[in-house]
Amino acid sequence: MDGIRAINQVIEYIENHITEPIDCNIFAKMTGLSLYEFRRIFSFAVGMPIGEYIRKRRLTLAAIELLRSDSENITEIAVKYGYSGQSAFTTAFKAMHHIAPNSLKKEVLPIELLSKPSFEITRTGPESIPMKIVRKGSFRIIGFCGMSDENDTDCCEAVWCGFYENGVDLKTKEFSEDGKLYAVYDNKQTGGIRCTIGVKSSESAENLVETSVPDSEWAIFSLNGTDDDYVASVYAKILYEWLPSAGLTQRTDVPNTEIYPFDMESENFSWEVAIPIKS
Repeated sequence: MDGIRAINQVIEYIENHITEPIDCNIFAKMTGLSLYEFRRIFSFAVGMPIGEYIRKRRLTLAAIELLRSDSENITEIAVKYGYSGQSAFTTAFKAMHHIAPNSLKKEVLPIELLSKPSFEITRTGPESIPMKIVRKGSFRIIGFCGMSDENDTDCCEAVWCGFYENGVDLKTKEFSEDGKLYAVYDNKQTGGIRCTIGVKSSESAENLVETSVPDSEWAIFSLNGTDDDYVASVYAKILYEWLPSAGLTQRTDVPNTEIYPFDMESENFSWEVAIPIKS
């Protein structure tokens, strides 16, 4: 129930601040999630990334304003909805509505309306979920690192691409202590998520970034496959249902970690989501 209420509050906040700069970090605080978790769950709930939703809501309202306004000043409306000028606004407007804003002023044509969603509580039965609780000492990840912001289509997609395109996957494999691949999501960085992808290792290597993960107790959940909707739905259940049902509280000072096999070719390979919890 708290999760449904939190997402509705985010939607309302966006509507009330739609013509202002919006920092997505505030949504993480509103929902009690890390920025990474929030972006995953929002995409699952709404059907698109947070950045795309805000952009399309602004363009929807801008189109309605153009249709109803007697003013011919397109630049004024463009600036109101966060665009630097008429050129950038026209490009985005045409991509969504398939018509230029000045044409919309001249003839009656349909626009693409993105409505404001709302969510209601539905009753579901209890689930039996396998979960491990383990204590792990601090460890270090070496590999590839990058930032992900709200404009990414998939969270940290660019970082994963960089990890493979730069050959870091092959270089890190020889340093792995357990034959597994780790993705660490540090949400303490302002303006986005710092993603580190690599292996657990006590060694250092040239041109590989190092990230330390503190000692913690962890709740570990097993998943099969990486379909984005499936993963986002599991995250939502972990954070809003399963952890509270177990009386567990997530730590916010330790980054979430995902643990993968190096071989991810099979369609439903097994991997793990590790959530740091308070002892």
